[in-house]
Amino acid sequence: MDDAWQLRDLAPGDLGWIIAEHGRHFVGREGFDPDYERLVAEVLVNFLVQRDPGRDRIWIAARDGRPGGSILCAGEGDEARLRFFYVHPEARGHGVGRMLLRRLIDHAREQGFERVILSTHAEQEAACRLYSKAGFTCIDSAPSHSWGRPLTEQTWVLALD
Repeated sequence: MDDAWQLRDLAPGDLGWIIAEHGRHFVGREGFDPDYERLVAEVLVNFLVQRDPGRDRIWIAARDGRPGGSILCAGEGDEARLRFFYVHPEARGHGVGRMLLRRLIDHAREQGFERVILSTHAEQEAACRLYSKAGFTCIDSAPSHSWGRPLTEQTWVLALD
């Protein structure tokens, strides 16, 4: 891992960065419907309003103060839901994704969650490889038509012992 990348809590402008990057990536590059970016904004605002500051967290991977990755942990009973995991193309290949994922898993264990769960698409091949290497298991996979395009929706889970 590149030691120049550090994890930190949210700073001013980070929420806008998360929304914009998800829009650029999923709407701009992956061909998702523009409503996806709106959903990201709504979910983030609702998360911040309703979160339990001890259990629910957002981490930003930054280098020289500039964000390059994000991950969100939302407690849902005995489960920690992983959301908005994103690594900017310039940060890929530096261990940023592994660092973010490891921090979320460690936090979930520290908070006493029984498992980490996430929803993704099989088309996110690099992320799915990372989940698999971290010990997650794909427990559901089904074709769908989401966000204006055909996708294979998946649910992954990691039991925390």
